[in-house]
Formats: sequence, structure tokens, C-alpha cells
Amino acid sequence: MNESKFIFIILQAVLMLCAPYLAAEETKTTDYKHEVRIGWGDMMFETMAFQRTPAHYWPTPLTIYPDYTIVERHDYRYTGHIFAEYQYSLLIWLSLGLQADMEGIYWKETTYDRFHIAVSDDRQIDNYNIALLPTIRFTYYQSEYINLYSGLGIGLNIAFDNQNTIKTAAAFHINLFSIQAGMDHWWGTIELGVLNAMNGANEIYMLSSRMLSASIAYKL
Repeated sequence: MNESKFIFIILQAVLMLCAPYLAAEETKTTDYKHEVRIGWGDMMFETMAFQRTPAHYWPTPLTIYPDYTIVERHDYRYTGHIFAEYQYSLLIWLSLGLQADMEGIYWKETTYDRFHIAVSDDRQIDNYNIALLPTIRFTYYQSEYINLYSGLGIGLNIAFDNQNTIKTAAAFHINLFSIQAGMDHWWGTIELGVLNAMNGANEIYMLSSRMLSASIAYKL
């Protein structure tokens, strides 16, 4: 089962579970002004864009220049998006906040000669993206147990690794649709959206990443 079908099934399940509450005519607002949440999201873009290098086995290696070497990447690992957010409710339907999102991509690099024999030890590469995003949220349905909202975040992405490389880029997150369910102080959220960070077409750090995420929130 591919990831798009998996996301569709999850959204269908959430909508079915929420249907009795969404059908209710009576809504109940809350006096809570503050919300703090933590969550995890997918890295579908990163797992597609950052993959191991194909092994270079040449059919006639003796015809290649003797000093030829090539670096191959392998053993990729991904953390997923780990994020935290604070929201302050200005109105029943409007809130402002700040979100911090972090992801890690790890791999190893090995140098091979023309016979595909390793001529170096494995080098560990640890790569990170941290996005800091002021956010705005629009809640268009609110009841005692269910909230529906969308939102937008625009800010800065900081990309760095264990090779002392640091770069920054514009970042923005579009929260297309979120279902938040719970009661009293504790709430859980399923969110559909896209997170992007880039410096033009030549430096793309994230593109339509974190399409599906889940989080838990505490309201006070």
C-alpha cells in the first residue's frame, strides 16, 4: 500500500469517527486561551529525494583512469518531522502562534575506486532542518468535542549538518485541513498540509513535506 492510499484511509477513518459530533447542531465554545501541542509528521518528500546512490560497477574498469574515484551514499535513516507549537486565541475563530519543526536525515558516504573497492572508511553525515514559523489559525467549526481549522505559517528554515555547513531559507507551511478531537484540557489532532523550504529552484530543502501529521495538545 503506497503512502497516498494510507493517508486517504486514515482521513476516512477520522471522518467516520467524528461524524456523530459533526452532525450535532449545538456548538460549545471554550474559555481556554492558550494551547501547547507536540506532534510528528511524515517525510515523504525527503524519503523520495534523498536515497542511496546506485552502485557503480563498470564493465571495463581497466579502461578507466587509474586515479578515478567516486563517492556513494547509503544507509539512509529519517526521523520524521518532530514539531511543537503554541497558540493564543484572540477570537473564537482566530488564533496566533509560533511553531518549531525539526527533522533529521542521516546517511553514510564511502569512496570507491574504478573496481568498486572501498578506498575510504564510511563517513557519517548528519543533516538537519529546523523551521521556525509564526502561524495563524482559522477555526471554522467548534463544539464541545470537535474543532475544524486551517492555517498558515511563514518563517525561516535553518539547514545544518555535522560538516559545519549552515544555510538558511524561506519556509512556509499551509495547514489545509485539521480535525481536533478531545475534551477539557487534552486534545488530539490529525492534520493535512504541506511544509516547504527553499532558496529558489536550486536549493530545495523541503517541498510538500509533512503532508500528514498527528499531534496532542493541552489547552489552558
